[in-house]
Amino acid sequence: MRALILATALYASAAVAADWVFVANNGDNHRGNRIFFAKTSIVATGGYRKVWLKLEGFTVRADGVLTPSGHDSKQLWKLHCHERTYVIVTLLSDGHDLSEMMDHSPIDIQPESWMELLHRQVCE
Repeated sequence: MRALILATALYASAAVAADWVFVANNGDNHRGNRIFFAKTSIVATGGYRKVWLKLEGFTVRADGVLTPSGHDSKQLWKLHCHERTYVIVTLLSDGHDLSEMMDHSPIDIQPESWMELLHRQVCE
């Protein structure tokens, strides 16, 4: 358990000091997330890549301007490059580690999605 806490703390500190690269916005016309990945956090192991993501929540004002919503998170993803799947390993939100509440089953990367953009930048 201590090793898991230490590993999470080390990954989180690496994510804080990282250079973030913009991937895309997701959501609808009223709210969503600006999604970034930490290029310096990418760890390659065989056909897998681990990478930290930062999701900055936003809302859209009536005049069309994006405004921070305050609902931000950092996530450690493990991408299986050849299978085109990912697993969210760690989810940090509002100072809380929500990883234990998540389903850690692989999820398919959908074509023409922001996840496919991330896959291209991290795996290729």
